[in-house]
Amino acid sequence: MPSDTPHILAEEGDVRVILATPNDAQSVLALQDLLFPGDPNALPADRFGDVIAHEANTVLVARRNDAVLGFLVLRDRGLRPWTGVDFVGVAPEAQGKGVGALLVKAGCKAARRPVIRLFVHPDNHRAQSLYTRLGFRQTGTRKDNYADGADAIIMMKWLGPRSFRRDRDRKE
Repeated sequence: MPSDTPHILAEEGDVRVILATPNDAQSVLALQDLLFPGDPNALPADRFGDVIAHEANTVLVARRNDAVLGFLVLRDRGLRPWTGVDFVGVAPEAQGKGVGALLVKAGCKAARRPVIRLFVHPDNHRAQSLYTRLGFRQTGTRKDNYADGADAIIMMKWLGPRSFRRDRDRKE
């Protein structure tokens, strides 16, 4: 008999990281708009369900009870050896309280490829510090990545061999 209990990827105190569902769309999209206004790579409001259902994507949410405190978007593209982190967003009231770290740890657990890669703005020292503490290393830059003309810092972490199978497809 299938369980309605979500698979918990990470947990600390009363915060749990789980796979996003279509019911999370409004909260995730509102948080995305607040944190990343006008981002051309934003999750599409009219296709959120399609995005989370697509095999190449994994969308995680950090929740405290019914409140979404943050989200993380993973994408596998083509034959690249890495899983890309497209977004990590944490609600302003939850920043600095371990939610971002919990999301990134869960993202590393959920990634299907042997390497996880992300971009970070050079002015976002807090995020750079977090990613370094979690084992990411700077591997390069991407020119003119941001709207302000800043280059992105590319950071990667070796996760080890993967089966290229999604955790959510595994039968418990």
